[in-house]
Amino acid sequence: MESYQFKGYLLRPSLASDLELARLWTARDPDHAGRVDPGFWLSQGRYAQAYLLSDADGPVFFFKGVVRPREAAIEVHIQFPPDEDEPLRNMRRRRISQGLIEGLAWLEERMLAKMVTEIIFESSTPALIRFSKRHLGFTHENGKLRKQLPLHQLAKAGD
Repeated sequence: MESYQFKGYLLRPSLASDLELARLWTARDPDHAGRVDPGFWLSQGRYAQAYLLSDADGPVFFFKGVVRPREAAIEVHIQFPPDEDEPLRNMRRRRISQGLIEGLAWLEERMLAKMVTEIIFESSTPALIRFSKRHLGFTHENGKLRKQLPLHQLAKAGD
């Protein structure tokens, strides 16, 4: 698997050496603790790729994409770092927000080139749902966040 650099970010495949970080972050996540195996953030598969997104200040979040070829969709999973006390909380949230915005733009371009036309993820976190709708263009329906990628972009992405 490849690593990618874009707009000051490094998106690289998750490594065995990232397992301790995945354990720490997953254990401190109220939604994932006890429900998600930290190894999930490292495991790769035919249609599943796991990455760690970093910026100049270090890791921003784990990202796993599972392509659903029959649906022309990608299901996205993200593990954020644990919430920090002020003033680090605001800096962390800015880094995550910017990472989501830039990372999604990068992902959309890559997925359109692969003829994937929808991005899907689940969240029960009100702040993430609001952010995804307001800033990332997702709709929220039946417990899932969905974003249709513009079909007219397929020709451009394939160039």
